[in-house]
Amino acid sequence: ERDINEVVGINAGPTIAYADHVIKNNYSKEEFYDKLELTYRTIYFS
Repeated sequence: ERDINEVVGINAGPTIAYADHVIKNNYSKEEFYDKLELTYRTIYFS
């Protein structure tokens, strides 16, 4: 519920709805960077 309120409160809903990729930052810094790199490679090489 808190996450939904944050998205609605800052009007980020439309941006997230149009996003093809979403990276959640629920990990350690190293895991986040790994997921970011994987997403970058997926977008760049597709």
